[in-house]
Amino acid sequence: MPTLAPTPSAETPAAQTIAVTPWIDPIVDERGHDPRSTYAERFWLPTLGPTATLLLRRVVDGFDDHPHGFRLDLSVTAHSLGLGRAVGQQNAFAKAFRRCVLFGLAHQCRDGFAVRRLLPPIARRHLERLPEELRRAHATWLAESTCSLPGIHPLGAAGA
Repeated sequence: MPTLAPTPSAETPAAQTIAVTPWIDPIVDERGHDPRSTYAERFWLPTLGPTATLLLRRVVDGFDDHPHGFRLDLSVTAHSLGLGRAVGQQNAFAKAFRRCVLFGLAHQCRDGFAVRRLLPPIARRHLERLPEELRRAHATWLAESTCSLPGIHPLGAAGA
């Protein structure tokens, strides 16, 4: 499992930071969901968890200001998410970051981590673990969002 390998930054030598860059994925980038969206909150949050969801939102906020990436101060970010200032591999912040990797929303790269700007539609295996009410809401959302696209059918069947 990847580790958060902090390094001192040139601007704040005492701070522990990691480089985060956008994960470019043309398919997800075309049809994905902003981590700050209602879709992410309704369907990803129950799977990913609140801390990892908030972390993704914070990183995407950073991409708004620094589209090519930035250095994420681990201690400041953890504290701003209500997780205290401790930095290490077993704290809630590190576990949230690992969940992002586990669910395919971030991956370790040579210089730090690449993080998705947009979330893919939730995978069927995760959707099946959600409460029935959320599964129905997702089916409704899917039908409403795809019915206007030619050749796309809500259940993935060809034809009407």
